[in-house]
Amino acid sequence: MNEYLLRDGSRVYLLISPKGHDVFSYQGISGQWVHAALSVQAEKDLIRSVDFNASMHRSKTDLALV
Repeated sequence: MNEYLLRDGSRVYLLISPKGHDVFSYQGISGQWVHAALSVQAEKDLIRSVDFNASMHRSKTDLALV
């Protein structure tokens, strides 16, 4: 699982690879890699990469909000 740091300081853990996303990657004190989103677009791309249908049932209206 990859750790992503969003611009507001919150952290999310995703199975998505950081390759191809606008992130700055660094190794934290614990030795784990952290991938910091560099823009609003990067955050949107990460969120859109999540397969919500695999993890929960959402309506088309819910997905349109992302």
